[in-house]
Amino acid sequence: MKRFAFYSAYREMDDRQIDFLRGEALLNAKYAIGIDVLFLQVSVAKHKSWLHSIYIQIGHFISNFLWYLRMLCRGHVILPVPLISRLLYLVTSFFKVKPKPPFATVAELYFAKWPSESDYEDVIATYIRYVARPGERFGLCPYDHRFLSMLRYWDNYKQILNFVFYALNPSAYFSLYSGYLIWQSPIKIAIARTIPVMVLSCHDRLYRVSDSQIPKQMVLYQNLLQSEDMVDGLPTVDKLVHAGTEILNQRLVGIIDSSTSYMARSAYQRCSTDSFWEIRTFSNCCNHVTQDILKNMTRGFVVIFMHEFSDYHHYGVLPDFVSSYYDWFCQTISYLESSSIPYVVKIHPQIMSYPERYSQTINALIAYCKASAFKIPVLAGEVTTNDLVECGMSLGLTIRGTVAIELAFMRIPFICSGNPPYAYLFPKRIELSCFHYFKRLSQYWLEPAVTEIESESAAYYVAEEGYLRKIPEVKLNASNELVCSPIELYLET
Repeated sequence: MKRFAFYSAYREMDDRQIDFLRGEALLNAKYAIGIDVLFLQVSVAKHKSWLHSIYIQIGHFISNFLWYLRMLCRGHVILPVPLISRLLYLVTSFFKVKPKPPFATVAELYFAKWPSESDYEDVIATYIRYVARPGERFGLCPYDHRFLSMLRYWDNYKQILNFVFYALNPSAYFSLYSGYLIWQSPIKIAIARTIPVMVLSCHDRLYRVSDSQIPKQMVLYQNLLQSEDMVDGLPTVDKLVHAGTEILNQRLVGIIDSSTSYMARSAYQRCSTDSFWEIRTFSNCCNHVTQDILKNMTRGFVVIFMHEFSDYHHYGVLPDFVSSYYDWFCQTISYLESSSIPYVVKIHPQIMSYPERYSQTINALIAYCKASAFKIPVLAGEVTTNDLVECGMSLGLTIRGTVAIELAFMRIPFICSGNPPYAYLFPKRIELSCFHYFKRLSQYWLEPAVTEIESESAAYYVAEEGYLRKIPEVKLNASNELVCSPIELYLET
């Protein structure tokens, strides 16, 4: 057994999560060392004085130092890589010429694939998620100097990480997630050095292992299985369709399953506990569509299933004509309004359940509603997707939401404006072209009915996804095998 194993840690993580990762690391090495992955922190606005900037940086240093000390008291040795990278940045900033892209907004940076072809999506997605102000986040105002600071922090951070992995040569690296630069940077370095990686990022709390690539969709494919016997033991298509049908039937009556366990409540579960918050939030800036109002609407309307605006749009998820989930939302509503197409907006039930957690998305929606010359029809939380179907919805719009699987199962037409993991099952329902997307919206009533094969494909996908999660963990090789504890711990971020 090697002496060291690394695990990810940062201040916003729950102590239980850090303890759990350390425990898994100790199963694979004599000593476990934490890597502080949060190299991003909000810096001072550009118009503030240098004294104010120093005051903020000292505050960050003190709060970080206290956190490292508290973790040490809990038995965690955390390497302060972000702190070292900031000190290195202060030294090198006097000698390096600061790069300045010839663009104004984050959307322009995205479309121009800046700073490079290979990693621009991750750079911009990380900035949007962790650093950008709401105005920058949704493309309403130019980016500020913090974007360039993030790039320089990241460059120094990677150099220090490379040195740490080289010097200590850990037996394995354990991470909570694999998305965004803060999680990806150490994972990429570990993989480049052929160090096994374990990622705890599935909602079913199971590990996914990779020794060759970063796990992206967290799905084990058949070519990764341990033996031919296991492949031969896979259920038949008919059995998977039957199992998926049972899962989706339960989901349609409001039961949360393994694929929707991250949600506080199902989109098919009636709930009116949010009514006071909804009325207070939306009554003055949009049309608050209750269940009674929906029943009186003319049949044949379009439903926009709204995503969290700042969610991580990585690895080519978005279509070519939008730069974020917010951009897709704005463009879609603008076209529907200008074309006088009847529509309603359904906010994701997770956002409705935790408005304080998704305050930036809610505030962006309210700002968009207030700035619009028309009132946007937003569905009340008590309205379920079943209600929409019963009241005559004719088309559902999403980028890659699981609602598309459910609509396919219920045989309701839908359009996915992106690259969801189930795209291969519904190729005619996927639209990446700007021209064809809006053309299909203009003729939304002509969208072909969902076939029986497509409905069964939805059931097959749900069952196959659930079945593959139950397959035992992949063994890397006899000499480089990771040990995973049998203890399950529910880790909610």
